[in-house]
This record gives sequence, C-alpha cells and structure tokens, in this order.
Amino acid sequence: MRLMVGLGCIACAATISGRVEAFGPCGDLTCVNLEWRPAEMTVSVGDRVHIGLYAVSTETDLGQWVASLTAILNWDPSVLRLIDRFNNGPYDWLASVFPDELTGLDPDGLNLTFLDGDAFYVALGQVAPQPLPFVEPDGLLVTTMLFEALAETPETSVSFVRSFGESETVVFDGLTPGVDVTGTLGQATIRIVPEPGTLVLLLMGGLAVRARRFSR
Repeated sequence: MRLMVGLGCIACAATISGRVEAFGPCGDLTCVNLEWRPAEMTVSVGDRVHIGLYAVSTETDLGQWVASLTAILNWDPSVLRLIDRFNNGPYDWLASVFPDELTGLDPDGLNLTFLDGDAFYVALGQVAPQPLPFVEPDGLLVTTMLFEALAETPETSVSFVRSFGESETVVFDGLTPGVDVTGTLGQATIRIVPEPGTLVLLLMGGLAVRARRFSR
C-alpha cells in the first residue's frame, strides 16, 4: 500500500506545471544536479560496467531535501547493453525502479525494451514519518546502473535526456510538492577495449609477422 501511495505521489508531482522560479532556476531553493560517475573509465569487451547515478547539491555549504526523481537514460545500444540497476546507495528508497506501463509511470513505453538505447528510471523517497533523501554537495548515490560492454569503441557515453513525450528527467523538492529543483544533467564517457584474450592474439599475430619478415 505504501508503495502504491508513493508511486501515486510521483504521478501527481509530475503533472504539476507551476514551478517556482522567482529567484533563480530553482527559485529560492538549492538546485540538484544529476551526474553519472563510472566505476572505471576503461573496460574490456564482455565486462560489466557500473555507472553510479548521483544527485548533487549545487551549493557548496548547503544540501537539499528531495521527494523523488525521474530520469531518462540514453546510451549507444551497439556497444552497451543495460542489464539492471543495483540499489547500493546509502538511502533506502521506497521505490528505485524501471516502471512498466501498468503503473502509469512509463507513459512513453521507454522500458518496453532496453535494446533501443533508452530507459526511464524512477526513485521515490520514503513517506512520513520516515526521512526523505538529503542531497549534499559531495553527492548522494541514488543507484548504480549495470551495463555490459558489447563492442570495442574509443569513446561512448551514457547521458540523460531532458524530456521525451510525456516523460522527463526531473528532481522534485522534498518540502514543497511539485517544485522542480533540477539543475544540470551530466554524462559519463567510457572507453571499451578488446577483451584480454583478443589483445594477446593480436600481439602474437604481430610478433609472428615480424618474425617472418626477419627470417627472409
């Protein structure tokens, strides 16, 4: 029951268009940036790729309470495959999921398949009397996205999409319902190299070619 109430709160908040911007991009509140922080910048083909989703306060000496956040993920499906999320952050979210159409929280069907390079993620803070998540300048690890490296590439990125159809990437204030405190949206860049066995074969092949040349 608590989960359904919480999911309903997200749906209600996401439909509120009157957002406070009286004194700045987040009104008189602290903005919250969303960042991707990969565990490793270089991985091999076949490796699991762990990329942390962080919420970060924009004020160096202040934090911000948040009620919920939603995020549209985007990546190149020819070199990365999304497997799942791993809820290893310090805060115990009421929900930290890729919702399906049945909940009404994936209106654009972004989670029907992960093979097309996009997905929609929802994190919902606990309901009273439990504490809400508090975002500090160092960042709060919300969850970790787990990918698989599929193919070699010098550079590929995982990023946020601001909006798509009825879906959007947004962070909601924890004290005033429906108030958008979303700051900047970051991205992560990953390099994918051949798997170690392939590197050994390439090296051996190169040495064999050189040996043949010297033997002539």
